[in-house]
Amino acid sequence: MPLDKYSAANRDNWNDRVPIVWDSEEYHVQKLINEPDPLSEIVKFVLEHGVLSDVEGKTLVHL
Repeated sequence: MPLDKYSAANRDNWNDRVPIVWDSEEYHVQKLINEPDPLSEIVKFVLEHGVLSDVEGKTLVHL
């Protein structure tokens, strides 16, 4: 399905942010790649309180 101009602009915007997140020490990307089990306290809280739906089998989740 072809993207409309707004969806394409949104995708391009997010794609432009990848290097910023990837290189940022705040996001700990390499640590999560090397050790995928650790989750932030906020994500643990969300999971424990059922705020987030099941993410089993997902390869990417944007919180």
